[in-house]
Amino acid sequence: MDGEGVKTLERIIDQSMFIDVEGLKFGRDANGNIKPIFYEPRPDKIGLHTLTGFADYIKANVDKLELKNHIIVVENPGEVSLYSTLNGKDRDRDLIAVATPDQGLQSYHFGKYQEVEEFIISLNSLFEESKDRERVINYVSRVTGGTGFTLADDGVTQIAEVTKGISGAITQKESAPKIVALKPYRTFRDVEQPASDFLLRLKLFKPEENIVGVCLYEADGGRWRNTAVQTIKEFLNKELGELEVAIIA
Repeated sequence: MDGEGVKTLERIIDQSMFIDVEGLKFGRDANGNIKPIFYEPRPDKIGLHTLTGFADYIKANVDKLELKNHIIVVENPGEVSLYSTLNGKDRDRDLIAVATPDQGLQSYHFGKYQEVEEFIISLNSLFEESKDRERVINYVSRVTGGTGFTLADDGVTQIAEVTKGISGAITQKESAPKIVALKPYRTFRDVEQPASDFLLRLKLFKPEENIVGVCLYEADGGRWRNTAVQTIKEFLNKELGELEVAIIA
């Protein structure tokens, strides 16, 4: 199309919102630029909440997808997507299915102090079983087992002194585990949860009542996220290895 044709096209579009030229529809965008308008129906994505369901959908292939023309992307520890390859005049990808963990599932709130009993319940219900999980539970259970509690803290190591028994005649001192390796639920429940390091801290909520608070802080710089992504990829490779679909993580 020559310059005069473009001017004519602009004049016509100024007078109307859209125009067809050689089978293509043109219109102005929000910035006033003339651009072709493409319309190609896009499928609604399927939402799933487990990796098993995500893999089952792909294996069943009820939508008759050409899987060799699709890509699975492990976006992060809590999201996996199935995309088509580039298609259409816009060269877009279709988002076919997305798996994310159920938002109703509970997870541990790091950096928040809890009373000992509540903390132990959290460890038992929101962490996978591990040697250090039992070690932490045993420690905090003993810390709260007396009638008096004092805490020596140099910023690195905490030493709890607990007065045992009603008479207060026996005193026991114990150093808190500094760094512990735990497996909190932070990704899909279908896979083993990645272990990472945590800093265990204690403090008195109410000194006059000797109520002890316990807290965990993440201490691995977020490396667990890479481990989780690779674990998800390995799970999908095992489930879908016989199919012609690329898995990117």
